[in-house]
Amino acid sequence: MTTKIETQERLANARNAKRIAIRENAKAVAEDLRRQRKRSNAYKLEKTEHDDEAEPKSDLDYTLQEWKEWSEKHVRKNKSGGYKNLEELAHSTYEKEVSKVTVDKEKYTRVKEGKGTEDVENMVRGLEEATERRRKRRKKGVEETNSINEKNRQFNMKLERERENQRRLS
Repeated sequence: MTTKIETQERLANARNAKRIAIRENAKAVAEDLRRQRKRSNAYKLEKTEHDDEAEPKSDLDYTLQEWKEWSEKHVRKNKSGGYKNLEELAHSTYEKEVSKVTVDKEKYTRVKEGKGTEDVENMVRGLEEATERRRKRRKKGVEETNSINEKNRQFNMKLERERENQRRLS
């Protein structure tokens, strides 16, 4: 039978061992982080050295025609890509819609007199198309949430077919 003092001593020893283990673990983690940083920095340094060695063709090696073609291709590629914020996206959408509008003086006079409703119908059609695109995108997004990638989606469909067959047979 252990006495109260022996129990307290064992408890104190256990607490002390716990403190030592925590300290040693923290040291090991810090050392591991240092090693990882060194490896990462060495990799980055090696990568930049390698990138410098494999320099691309100098601009002077291209003909004017080749450079223009390359430049036009990249301008087209980056023209509509990526917006930093929603204001830029809204502005570009507005500009796109405005560029579609054509000025027709005869139509303008008809609308002014109250006889033409073509523009209103065009606007309604455009809004309906946008709504339909959003609905399709939303529907597509809901379908995609059940699978990680295309193969997983196919596998899930196969499982669903097998479940349906089992239900019919039961």
